[in-house]
Amino acid sequence: MESELILDNMYRDLAIHTPLNIVFKQFFSELKSVDECEQLQLSLYQVREHLIQQHQAIVDKLKSHDVTKALGFRLIQDKASSSGGHFLRWRTTLGLKKQPKGGLIWKALIDDSNISIAAKKRVTQMEKERLVLNMQMSVLNSMLKQLSEVIEKQIDIEQEYNRQTVN
Repeated sequence: MESELILDNMYRDLAIHTPLNIVFKQFFSELKSVDECEQLQLSLYQVREHLIQQHQAIVDKLKSHDVTKALGFRLIQDKASSSGGHFLRWRTTLGLKKQPKGGLIWKALIDDSNISIAAKKRVTQMEKERLVLNMQMSVLNSMLKQLSEVIEKQIDIEQEYNRQTVN
């Protein structure tokens, strides 16, 4: 399938052009200092930024996809307000008032008896891929949040220790 090839290339590119594998290895190893945590944090930001760029490439590619054009929906990249990550969302393009939003678009299309089995299969596959891509972004966001909290706490610990040892 066309999108499977896009995703295969995306994951290969992510592994080649970012420190993804090293990040996961470091994340689950001993982090001895604030500097090590901060370096890991920078690497995580690099991976997430690359993933955001990859998501945008997928959105751009699907803008001209026959199924999305014919069925009146599109994929957008939606920036999460607090995490800094981006998530993929479905939006209708037909402008009908009764059209569902977001994740419910796929269900309405699957339930529509006027849509071919092949198109329904393609919509189903695209939704599965979108869910996985959003899960991956969510995991990176969570890792960044947890690491930020650890850095803050380690700094507090070091400051308290230094204050106690000076006195």
